[in-house]
Amino acid sequence: MNKIFVFDLDGVILDNLNEHRSCLQQFLEAHKISPTKKDFEDINGPNIKEIVKLLKTMYCLNYEESYLIEQYNILMRKVYTNSVLSKGVVELCEKLCNSKFSLALASSCKREYITFILDKHNLSNLFSFTASGDDVKKAKPAPDIYELVKKYFWEGEYIAVEDSDNGIISAKTAGMKVIFFNSEHRNANALFDYEVHSMEQVSELINYL
Repeated sequence: MNKIFVFDLDGVILDNLNEHRSCLQQFLEAHKISPTKKDFEDINGPNIKEIVKLLKTMYCLNYEESYLIEQYNILMRKVYTNSVLSKGVVELCEKLCNSKFSLALASSCKREYITFILDKHNLSNLFSFTASGDDVKKAKPAPDIYELVKKYFWEGEYIAVEDSDNGIISAKTAGMKVIFFNSEHRNANALFDYEVHSMEQVSELINYL
């Protein structure tokens, strides 16, 4: 049976959680609001439209949603322009490909950002399929984006690598095994199958999957 590894982008392929926190902080501070730790956990996973909708409701932001989305996008473009890869992720992807796994990417971010990142880091040839937030109506924690991956590959065994509660819930609801990529050693509130703290530990799991 075909085995498919499905990677999230932010916080998994990319080592950019601090940059995302900074983005959230800049966005809210522009409205004279100080973000909380829970704010970041809530917005880690959904797409920008869902993030803005959530923040607009939480903090009663008195602006058009389209304006807030554009303001958040301006900040996010800087995040992706300055992005760096998680340590060991290229080696892991190459090992998976050499071990006859298929690779997919399932990220809530915009298609243009995914394309930019894959081209910037020369990763495009490693992934058989990519799904973006532009491709689904409901963002994570809804299972839609992972169901899209399953529709592409049809039958197979799926292992998702996620770093957020929203992502874990999305993949598990779609019937996938989930590796919780916990680089920050935090407590997850969602159920997962394996927990790792580095790409090297993901690599060690391959023989057991």
